[in-house]
Amino acid sequence: MMKTPQQHRIDAAYPLQSQRLKITFADGWSADVDLSDFIAAHPALIPLQSPALFEKLAVGEWGFDVTWDNGGDCTIAATAIRRLAEEQTGGPAKQFNDWMLRNNLSLSAAAESLGMTRRMIAHYRTGSRHIPKTVLLACKGWEVEHNGIRSNP
Repeated sequence: MMKTPQQHRIDAAYPLQSQRLKITFADGWSADVDLSDFIAAHPALIPLQSPALFEKLAVGEWGFDVTWDNGGDCTIAATAIRRLAEEQTGGPAKQFNDWMLRNNLSLSAAAESLGMTRRMIAHYRTGSRHIPKTVLLACKGWEVEHNGIRSNP
């Protein structure tokens, strides 16, 4: 049986104003996500434009989705929410990739700098593997040590 990545499971979700929600994933990453364009693009979700219904947000069974009607038409998969969150906030993979670009690091150089394999760095860079918080902190520390600046990896 294939195990679902923790980054694609939802621990908590809370409705915010204007079709936005605060979401926390099982890997610990959280973000505010604007669903207004997504809702407008999917006719089955149009009822969510009602603030009264949007307030009824709940995390679906096992954290695989968020739902407003107990798994009916007004349900959005965790993978879709994660994709939207990363697009809107930059997400860990984009931050990691930006760190590499900002410091002119190749896959091999980043791997050597962090004491990891080139293959794992490639996974982190593309977002195909969860980036542990310790790795993001190591990127910040590396940048401070090498450039004397503070940044978001």
